[in-house]
Amino acid sequence: MSEGENNPGLNGARAIGASRVASVFDVSIPPHEDIYSVERHGDGYAIYFGRSASRHGYNLARLSDIAANGRDLPKLIETGLNAADTITTLTHQLEAERERAVKAEERCEAYKGQVEAGAKEIEALRAVLREKAMEYLALDQQATEALGRAVKAEEELDGWRNQMKADAGEIAQLREALYRIANIGAGSGALTRYKRLIEAEDIARAALKTGEPSHD
Repeated sequence: MSEGENNPGLNGARAIGASRVASVFDVSIPPHEDIYSVERHGDGYAIYFGRSASRHGYNLARLSDIAANGRDLPKLIETGLNAADTITTLTHQLEAERERAVKAEERCEAYKGQVEAGAKEIEALRAVLREKAMEYLALDQQATEALGRAVKAEEELDGWRNQMKADAGEIAQLREALYRIANIGAGSGALTRYKRLIEAEDIARAALKTGEPSHD
């Protein structure tokens, strides 16, 4: 087992290193074994990839002639290799995030254009509504004026009707008087005037029924 197999920081490096070694050796590497390790090998050290308790892993290189004061060097090499894979993985992820950000920005620009077009259309509709509102106000004013004229005309018509009723009453009185004169025998001229008054009364009654004054 490698010295860093139980180290969470070292075990965090994954897909990039595995794909690199797999492409060289044409093999498939399990995800839990795709880390580098530096371990004792004879009088030196060996750099392994994918080594675990159940697998020998791939012996990539050997380290020898390490000075006494460089005893931490194997550990540093192991950490550096795994960290490099981690950095590479993060770099690829960053590039992917940048691509998504660019596409999102392009979509935002497209949406912005649609929003601006929609705003212009709304403003045009508002202008049409304002124009229609002015037309409605003008028509309402005309309707109010027409209603006032109709009320005035109805009042005048009522006046004419009242006047006609009064004239009809007076004509009835004159008719009765002339009838009495005719019975006394006042002459043919009185009878002729009496007939004309009768005709005038009939005309007045017809005018009362239609609601319009006669100009005869």
